[in-house]
Amino acid sequence: MFARSLFGFQLLVRLAAIALLASCGGGNLATRPYPTPNVEAVKGQIAKRTAAIASFRSESLMDYWLGDTRVKGTVWILGRPGKYLRFNGLSPAGDTVIADLACNGKDFAFIDVTNNCQRQGLCDRAAIEQFLRISLAPDDFLLLANGSTPMIPGTATLRWDSKVGHEILMIKGSNHIQTVALDGRNNRWDIVSSSLRNARNEIVWIVENKDFAPVVDENGKSVRMPKRTRMRQPDEKADLIVRWRQRKLNLTLGDEKFELTPDPSIPHCPQ
Repeated sequence: MFARSLFGFQLLVRLAAIALLASCGGGNLATRPYPTPNVEAVKGQIAKRTAAIASFRSESLMDYWLGDTRVKGTVWILGRPGKYLRFNGLSPAGDTVIADLACNGKDFAFIDVTNNCQRQGLCDRAAIEQFLRISLAPDDFLLLANGSTPMIPGTATLRWDSKVGHEILMIKGSNHIQTVALDGRNNRWDIVSSSLRNARNEIVWIVENKDFAPVVDENGKSVRMPKRTRMRQPDEKADLIVRWRQRKLNLTLGDEKFELTPDPSIPHCPQ
């Protein structure tokens, strides 16, 4: 009888331990671990996050599809709001720049050293697609690369996802619906994911961030940044995975950093 009682007690202890481990491992979180926020407060946290980064320079390892081939390589990025972006793709064999794209606030110039060709035009989503094979407005890419997100105008609602412990902000616009998932624990407000769908409920783009860690900017202030970002556009068959290696935030970047003048003797790149 004693042995049976002991066995029953041990079983209860084990079940309790399993339940405790499940709750610690991101199980069902019935309630928020902080006071319930409102929509404007959460949108304010996103705006605060956006305002925290005025410029950045980063070394990254990019992994994306180019046609039917998966391409991986080191890319240096400079950026600041106002359509100012610079991408330097490096040769796998060394530090030689083999692809260079610059947006100067209005126009872009692109030099493909590997194929000995160049292209110029307006700095828009098509310009970003020249380099990354993903179609995003320049300033939208800048926000997403910095762990923030653009937000569409519309009516916003907020709900708590108890399964993962995230705030889910949903914005219904005239033609699109945007969903942003945030981790608000310890007042961190990390943007875990952001997605945009059209009126047919098809994904226009979706961005997911992982492994947030603090990065100290040039003024000594700490900003939480993701170490890994994934951007996808199913309709375009675009899938970009970025592993951020080095980041410098809020440094001075003059206009000259975003100027690129191709040699006119270089032929135009085919579409």
